[in-house]
Amino acid sequence: MLYKLLIGFEVIPTQPISDETFKIELKITNIGDSTFPGGELTYFGVSYGGGTGGATQSMNESALPKVPVIKVNESIKLGPQTFTGLVDGIAAVSIEIAATDKAQVSLFQNSTYEMGKRWTNVFKVRNRDTVKTLESLQKIVDLLEKGQKQ
Repeated sequence: MLYKLLIGFEVIPTQPISDETFKIELKITNIGDSTFPGGELTYFGVSYGGGTGGATQSMNESALPKVPVIKVNESIKLGPQTFTGLVDGIAAVSIEIAATDKAQVSLFQNSTYEMGKRWTNVFKVRNRDTVKTLESLQKIVDLLEKGQKQ
């Protein structure tokens, strides 16, 4: 038996900022031919710095959420789980799932791209100082535009 699960995710807020908390919600869709019997996440983490010697933040094994039964073509959401933007730049979210019946689980990026046992996708964490600078510059632009209209 091989279970096929399509994984998607949402980062909340969509553009997290370094040194601030953010949440990741997973969407799991059963794209296989049989009902997924349920199971558990065996890994759920975020790595920073391109994965080469960067920081990694993973959930404690006891806090990993259970995956419920998922019928064929059905989707469920897990989370959201909270993380902290340790470093600005590209970050990668990764998960692994084990089925309760110990059968093989294959995770998919899209309906045709099979990733195998570990699913990974990327998102960007923005630099806090850059965000504050851009916000300040936008306020200046708004004041200048307001002054020109008077």
